[in-house]
Amino acid sequence: MRLETLDRIGFPNLSIRIMCSMLEELGLDSAPAIRAAGVDRALIDDPNGRISGRQELDFQHAYIGLTGHSPEVWFRTGLRYRMLCYGPYGFVMMTARTLRRSLELSSLFGDLHYSLMSYTNVAAPGGLIGIGMDPSPIPEALREFSMYRALGSVTTILHDIWQGPFPLTRIEVTLPEPKERALFERELHAPVRFGAERSAWLWPEALQDVALPMGNSVCEETYERQCAEIITRCRSEHPLVRRCLDALVRSAGRYHSARQLAESLSMSERTLQRQLTERGLSYRTLLDHVRYHQAQQLLQTTEMNLEQVSEALGYSELAAFTRAFTRWSGESPSSFRRLAASIHGHRAQDEPVLAKRR
Repeated sequence: MRLETLDRIGFPNLSIRIMCSMLEELGLDSAPAIRAAGVDRALIDDPNGRISGRQELDFQHAYIGLTGHSPEVWFRTGLRYRMLCYGPYGFVMMTARTLRRSLELSSLFGDLHYSLMSYTNVAAPGGLIGIGMDPSPIPEALREFSMYRALGSVTTILHDIWQGPFPLTRIEVTLPEPKERALFERELHAPVRFGAERSAWLWPEALQDVALPMGNSVCEETYERQCAEIITRCRSEHPLVRRCLDALVRSAGRYHSARQLAESLSMSERTLQRQLTERGLSYRTLLDHVRYHQAQQLLQTTEMNLEQVSEALGYSELAAFTRAFTRWSGESPSSFRRLAASIHGHRAQDEPVLAKRR
């Protein structure tokens, strides 16, 4: 989550349901927290219920108040956040082909997790690599809870991605050492260094390109599109963003520069950049979004060769288009086209069989 999108992005209600379940096990009434979040109990009980980021954070505030200062409770709460709790965001990380790709997708769609925590990929001495946790975007009242919960939830996600105990070298965290240290190391399956200078999960660099057990390129592509659509729908609801996207689509092939785009909207380039920044966007982000979707259409629905597709998208060199498309999708344009053709080919082969059965 980000503060800018709290009221616009919807989340599965599973996070609140997990916290309600923990409160009930502790013999505490969840009703005050539900009221504080402005959520109807029926929405919590609905298996398809969705809540806003604002409601999620309001519930977290109330949850802290009900549980008191309870690092072990917060940590055990985090352990219950299995990958499937995150909807398409969890699915895309689980079905990514490699750990490296899973982390890239996690970063790309970071708006879709249940916290304001910032996560970054980090390198470490000795050939290690991992995930860094930065709690600075989180309000002070939520920060300690969010970090203890993340110790459980992020580690659980790694175990789910790996389909077993993830081979962590160690976990470092700036939090003070809790009373029940043994609980943390037992549940995390890794040594934990409390009071460290940074917060990070670290593992051997060689793991980055190991194929994941649930990796599946078709599923990864499907869930990646779903995540992108959720975020784009949220951001494009603002009239300015919608006008920018429409203008860029109309200028396809000779895309407006940032200055030309601003002029088409009767504003200065500086004003446009400021308003997009306020919404977590930039001119480059919007242009990449338009180009990526148009590239997918051209590769799937036309017989244009790659040079022609590249030129239609305004690239002067095929190599530049190939690098950009690989950055967007995780695979080359030719690989994407082969996969799309294979999928459509299988569908075409199935149709006569289905027709005969009817």
